[in-house]
Amino acid sequence: MYALIGVDGEVKEKEVRAFEFRPVGSGVQRFLPIIEKAKECGVEWLIVEQDEPTPNMSRLECAKESIENLKKIIFKSK
Repeated sequence: MYALIGVDGEVKEKEVRAFEFRPVGSGVQRFLPIIEKAKECGVEWLIVEQDEPTPNMSRLECAKESIENLKKIIFKSK
C-alpha cells in the first residue's frame, strides 16, 4: 500500500489498482487541501509534473487536462 498525500484514511484493497500516473485532479490525491496549505505557508509557486503520460493519452493531453483541472480547483478555492 502506498502513502498518498492529501488522501484521508485508507484505500480499501479492492480499490487498489496498478500504479499509473494521472493528470492533476484525475487521480486519488486531493489537490485543494495541498494548494490551501501551500497558500498558508506563503508559497508563491507550485510546480506540477507528471513523470509519465497516462495510458492512452499523449504528454500534451495530460498537460492540458492538468491545466484545466488546476483552474477548476483554484477557482473553487476562492
